[in-house]
Amino acid sequence: MEYEYDDEGEQQVGIRPEYDEFSQENYLVKDEEVTVCKEDTDCPQHPFLVCNNKICEHKGIFPIYYTEFIGIIVMTLLVALANVGGVGGGGLIIPISMALFTFTTKEAIAISGFTIFTGSVARFIYARN
Repeated sequence: MEYEYDDEGEQQVGIRPEYDEFSQENYLVKDEEVTVCKEDTDCPQHPFLVCNNKICEHKGIFPIYYTEFIGIIVMTLLVALANVGGVGGGGLIIPISMALFTFTTKEAIAISGFTIFTGSVARFIYARN
């Protein structure tokens, strides 16, 4: 992997080197391995990953695929039951996000943390009234 340096000679970590020819290689960008692509079908989990600026990235919200629709329903019900039971539901959110939405572990953990935080705030507001 090549690195770029700033004006003071400090190494800039997480900058993808520029390349001229297409090659199916993985690069390290901000401590995360990414796949280089030319078109959407080059991405390993197409249609959930799309080619954006020659790097495979997770697709946007729309269009919603069948597995995502099922995941939304299942996750909503399980998280609601977990919140009623007094637990956040992180043990449920992470595997569902990875299996049905094809998120990486890092992305699934971030989604889980946000969902647990949102549920806790909602439960606090409900208990205050």
